[in-house]
Amino acid sequence: NTARPPVKQEVVPTGTNLITDPSLEATAIGEKFPTGWGSGNLIPPGAYQFSVAEGGKTGKRGWQIEGDGQYAVIPTNRPAVDRALRYGARGWVRLEAGSAQLKILYFDGNGRYLGENRSAITNKRDGWHQLTMLDDLAKWPEARHLSLALTLIGKGKAVFDDLEFTAFDAKKLPANFEKQWNRALHDGFYADGNKPEVTATLAIGAIQEHLKNNISSYHA
Repeated sequence: NTARPPVKQEVVPTGTNLITDPSLEATAIGEKFPTGWGSGNLIPPGAYQFSVAEGGKTGKRGWQIEGDGQYAVIPTNRPAVDRALRYGARGWVRLEAGSAQLKILYFDGNGRYLGENRSAITNKRDGWHQLTMLDDLAKWPEARHLSLALTLIGKGKAVFDDLEFTAFDAKKLPANFEKQWNRALHDGFYADGNKPEVTATLAIGAIQEHLKNNISSYHA
């Protein structure tokens, strides 16, 4: 794995979606992902295949991933960090097998991976389900860039679509900001409809493997 070179400080627009091609409609079917996304980490290497495919939630396309491994984590583009902002992430997923979640990844000024926080896990198979989460920037003072990442856990197949990664002025947050962008926490249920302790039991094997194989860096 190689680190990205330092980049100039960017201005982060508030109230707009920071994801490149969030509904995949501008990327050709068969392409691995939109320009600016990263190839991520596949454990073990080569265990998963992914590309833009037919069958999105809205429009004609979504991002499909399939394989048989421990997990796959694919980062989208990396906007710059602005400490005056809060970041909210949302995305829709349709599962045929396995479990899925969102992550926010944090990188220093040289592109080195620092850490992450994670959304709830879903393993529901009945159509589209929305995952939501908020940043945890305060935990990563060295972070200069961050990225919303799409995750498939275990042997599975999933399609992601209609992704959102939005920056908000921390002093002028929308009403019900925490509840709207981190619903699983406030509802007392994870995104698969189970109580947290139920989902934890369902996913414990995959999570233990994930922790044992903590990712040290991400391909760009």
